[in-house]
Amino acid sequence: RPGRTSSVVVPAGTTTLDVLPGLASFAGAEPVRVPGPFLAATGDLNPGLTLAAHGAMPLVRERRVGDGAVDFVALDLATAPFDAWTGTIPFWKALLSPGADYPAWLPQDMSARESQAQSMVYSLSNLPALDLPSVGALAILLAVYIVLVGPVNYVVLRRTRRLQWAWVTIPALTLLFAGGAFGLGYALRGGDVIVNHIGVAYMQPGGAVRYNSYVGIFSPHQQSYQVEVEGDGLVAPLNAGYDPWGRGGAVAGGEVVFVQDSPARVQGLQVNQWSMQTFMTEGVWDSLGPITADLALDNSSLVGTIYNDTGFHLRDAVLVMGDDLARLGDVPNGQAAAVSLDIGSLTNANWGMPLGYRIFQEELNAPRSGAPPREVQMKQSILDNVFRDGRFQAGGSASDVSGPLLLAWLDTAPPGIRVGGKEPQRQPVSLLYTPLQFDLPGDGTISLPPGLIPGSVIQMPVEGGMCDPTANAVWLGRGEAIFEFVLPESVEGADIHSLTVALTSDGSRWEPPETTIYDWEQEGWRVVDDAILGVNRLSEPDGLVSASGLVRVRLSTGTGRSEGCFQVRIGVEGQQEAADPGAGTQREEATEP
Repeated sequence: RPGRTSSVVVPAGTTTLDVLPGLASFAGAEPVRVPGPFLAATGDLNPGLTLAAHGAMPLVRERRVGDGAVDFVALDLATAPFDAWTGTIPFWKALLSPGADYPAWLPQDMSARESQAQSMVYSLSNLPALDLPSVGALAILLAVYIVLVGPVNYVVLRRTRRLQWAWVTIPALTLLFAGGAFGLGYALRGGDVIVNHIGVAYMQPGGAVRYNSYVGIFSPHQQSYQVEVEGDGLVAPLNAGYDPWGRGGAVAGGEVVFVQDSPARVQGLQVNQWSMQTFMTEGVWDSLGPITADLALDNSSLVGTIYNDTGFHLRDAVLVMGDDLARLGDVPNGQAAAVSLDIGSLTNANWGMPLGYRIFQEELNAPRSGAPPREVQMKQSILDNVFRDGRFQAGGSASDVSGPLLLAWLDTAPPGIRVGGKEPQRQPVSLLYTPLQFDLPGDGTISLPPGLIPGSVIQMPVEGGMCDPTANAVWLGRGEAIFEFVLPESVEGADIHSLTVALTSDGSRWEPPETTIYDWEQEGWRVVDDAILGVNRLSEPDGLVSASGLVRVRLSTGTGRSEGCFQVRIGVEGQQEAADPGAGTQREEATEP
């Protein structure tokens, strides 16, 4: 689970506890009324974060590893009090939120991976060979046929005084046009097997690249194919339609066998004539080199350089940060791109606009006759599929990349595919995205505007739901929603002068709900007086930032208030203090409710 400070416990012994008030406080649940004593592990503490404690003894600690985290619980999770305590479910929700719990806005009978994979089928079908003939072309062909078989045929036969031959010429012309139409269709559709290959690659901080590839095989004939997939990635079926009560997502058109091996194999993939069958594969892209960046925040701009050492040509690269983006264009392998991104508009609300539309807005709205270019449609569809639900297909949650996010396109896609033992005609494309780090000004000044601090929703209202998961936007009917933000490690130990809470709405409400911020020192909620839709600056932030860099904002509404969709973002200003050798340990071992 991303967004927490690392921690580790080295077990050294056991003890018994009679009561567990710290456990109930962490879960936000009823007190533990299960009778003790409870056997608990003790040990040596390395720097880390204590989530729950009993006096000075930690009950729950956390250690961050890569994109996730390892949690240490001093109690046996299979015995008392967890086998009888009414707060067990709230405990697990508190432990897993916000990164590992199941998204509340997705159907419970389908995983986020399954939902996103199914949507990719429509991107795979974006092939010229799968297009229907235009209505205009069909109308012209039909008009020519009518003219030839009617007036022209009649005039020719009458002048030659052989009208009786119409019994022969009309069927002959009909057969000729039918054969011509079939030949034209075959020429347009092509006679080769075509593999449409879409890759989605996520480059983690540190350089490891995970990918999901979606493969569509178009066949000019009805045939069963044997497909080899290079590497040792996981292969799985992929269907546009999903029936949780059916065959578990098996590929339609007969029995298909997926063999996990190196290479993996898909056996018996039945494809109808001029149709497409699809499957997906997941793995690690070891041959892709790194992307590095030297970025810094300079007042209201992000400036610096991005270096491409992937071994591939990056096309149409875009740097996204909050609501703003900078188009970097093509970045050849071994070269760099200069970055200058104005982030002054991060408090503007365009969070309802899909990322794919924002990036290709000019192409989609350009005056032209007909539909946008096929390539634009396909790339927009891929972006909308990957970023639509806040949980990226290749790993991570939206809170992982609240900072700079680089997106680029590659003219290749992993892994290699062989159909029937041969290299097929391929149309590969990959979306590559990676979060980037940036530095604060060297003078110690901290000024992070709203939108740069990762956040997530840790409690949903009784009546409501997610408006835009990628933007921390919640539909608030009745009840309360709690947002949690994690300050970056670069702000650790800083003297925070002011805290900014930016509230925006989708236009359905003109006044904000009741807004409160958790005071970690007073262990209660502090009301934001005269809160407005816009920027609310708090000049007395003492107690509003926990020892581990957490900020919690709560929006509340009741039956007397109208519903609305609201987004919450925070910003901080302050000054970095000189490093204190003991400050890190004090922060790491701090206890939070």
